[in-house]
Amino acid sequence: MTSTTAPDAPAAPQVDGSAYELIKSRLDAQAKVLGEKVEALNARRLEVFGASELAVLGNERVRTENNCVPRDIANVSGHLFFAYNVFIGLRTTTR
Repeated sequence: MTSTTAPDAPAAPQVDGSAYELIKSRLDAQAKVLGEKVEALNARRLEVFGASELAVLGNERVRTENNCVPRDIANVSGHLFFAYNVFIGLRTTTR
């Protein structure tokens, strides 16, 4: 009998576990490193720009007479301005 591999060929690396487990463990390790980098970057950002906390104060549904796509929202002197593009569809005019 003859061997199908050359005697000087390197042996294939042995892997413990399935390919899924190997990929998952590598991605978990990269996620940990990325998380640490994000935390360091955020700490540096806080040093440079200071902290400003964002919080949701309310939640409302905006109803319009026409189908529309929201485009922008702005707070001006305590008033909330909501901009949108109207989809007219089969209508000839909007109100």
